[in-house]
Amino acid sequence: MEPETVASPVQQFPRRTPDRTSPKVKGIDWVPRQTDDELARMAEILRAGQPVEPLYDLLDQVLGADARPGDVEIEELTERFRGVLMQLVAVVVDRIRYRPGSKTETLVERARELRAEDAPANVTPIAHLRRLALVTEDVLDLLLDGSPQAGAA
Repeated sequence: MEPETVASPVQQFPRRTPDRTSPKVKGIDWVPRQTDDELARMAEILRAGQPVEPLYDLLDQVLGADARPGDVEIEELTERFRGVLMQLVAVVVDRIRYRPGSKTETLVERARELRAEDAPANVTPIAHLRRLALVTEDVLDLLLDGSPQAGAA
């Protein structure tokens, strides 16, 4: 295949037409490391709109060994966890079928209750934040497990 030239008043450049007759890239026999099920689960997580690593970083700010948030941070983190829980619970309800009375339903209800309430008078703000973080971690684990059987229990 001979290259065409494009006329230009300044300079002429050869124009090459790509060869797209090959079914795959020459010399590369690529196979994904994940199974189809794992790729589907990863796609669901991405569709949920929540990148996973930042969520674990957020959880570490509250539940990590060195976690000592100040009063202002506690307030900000509580609001962030409320938003995250709202999104994650919506994904669970939308994507996982679960029976009434199941562990999944109990977890969803607990997440909704904690998200909706302020820290009770007998609970410190940091304790309430840690409860939010623990429920968030449980909901995230449920989504990452990805198996429909996990929600049916």
